[in-house]
Amino acid sequence: MGAKRAPAPSVDHSDELDQAGEVINLSSGLSARQERFCLEYLVDGCGKRAYIRAGYAPKSADVCASQLLRKPKVAARIAQLQAEQAQRLQFDADRVLEELIPLCLSDMSELIGEDGRLVTDLSKLPRDVTTAIQSFRVTYRPDGTTTVAVKFFNKITALTLAGKHKSVRAFCRRESRSRQIQFEVVSGWDDESK
Repeated sequence: MGAKRAPAPSVDHSDELDQAGEVINLSSGLSARQERFCLEYLVDGCGKRAYIRAGYAPKSADVCASQLLRKPKVAARIAQLQAEQAQRLQFDADRVLEELIPLCLSDMSELIGEDGRLVTDLSKLPRDVTTAIQSFRVTYRPDGTTTVAVKFFNKITALTLAGKHKSVRAFCRRESRSRQIQFEVVSGWDDESK
């Protein structure tokens, strides 16, 4: 009896070659480099850098990336990847506002305890206050004194970002509906009551 033959490898027909010899995934219609570009675009949202990281030549990367981003299949794939990423991270516009609101409404007076001293135990502070704290530094000096430095996130920036949110629209032009009042200018007004 002869030796057993290994089963023939299955043929994957989901990929083909395009005119440039790059593998095209038939399910997405993108070449391997285009797919890589889409994935790299998610890193920082910069087309030029994504284009270079995907293996394309750096020369004219900004122009070429812009052209690539306008291709319907590439734009659709990026949108799909962004939606999947947002779902995985559970990070959407509502979540952004949830994180911004405490920064907008933070009140530094809540850092002062009933004894008039700065509260250094963060667990005793409301979440709105701790969320607004960017950094917290305690310095112990050799003479026994302690210095506490608290730095908050920029409240103006937080208010601006929240105000620009599409559901808040604090900085959008609003149409005013004013009444039109007609005035008649009368010259030579005589007071007849005299």
